[in-house]
Amino acid sequence: MHTKKNLKREPNVLYLDVKIFIFAALNTEKEGAKAVELLMKIQLGEEKAITSALTFDEVFWKVKKNRGVEKALETTEAMLNFPNLEIVAADKEVVNSAIQLIRKYNLAVRDAFHAATDIAEKVECLISTDAHFDKVKELKQKIYNNPIYLSKLKLSWLFWFLMLLKILRLRLSSFLELRLGHIYH
Repeated sequence: MHTKKNLKREPNVLYLDVKIFIFAALNTEKEGAKAVELLMKIQLGEEKAITSALTFDEVFWKVKKNRGVEKALETTEAMLNFPNLEIVAADKEVVNSAIQLIRKYNLAVRDAFHAATDIAEKVECLISTDAHFDKVKELKQKIYNNPIYLSKLKLSWLFWFLMLLKILRLRLSSFLELRLGHIYH
């Protein structure tokens, strides 16, 4: 987990709202397919993204409620190992900013945390399906179901399966490289 503020970050980094992960894990309809495609682009390095550490809590709770503890653990563990996704901590600065956003825009507390994290991390755009982020003037750009990032793809479970295969392949290739490199050198 990355916790330092203002790290040198590439331009055009996306902030992912929790619903992107929830739709990918639970929804095989249009929203799930769009979320899966976006996450695949991030996984392949076509996009870079960040999200708040609070996303872990929200995703775990929602997946546990709908699919059980094992699926919730599997999903959140996959998030932690997800390539090109930075998970940032909610520090005192973010909490203070969230409080101000709640006062100013009457946001729900979790939405205020997501907006505050986006603002503190100077992210290029927030990806969400929640239109209430539109009222937060401090957010640079909000994209909801934008076809540039989110288009048609089916079966959200496919994303998690492919991601798991990639992680296993990377671990296996590292293991083999260590073993075979030792034999040949």
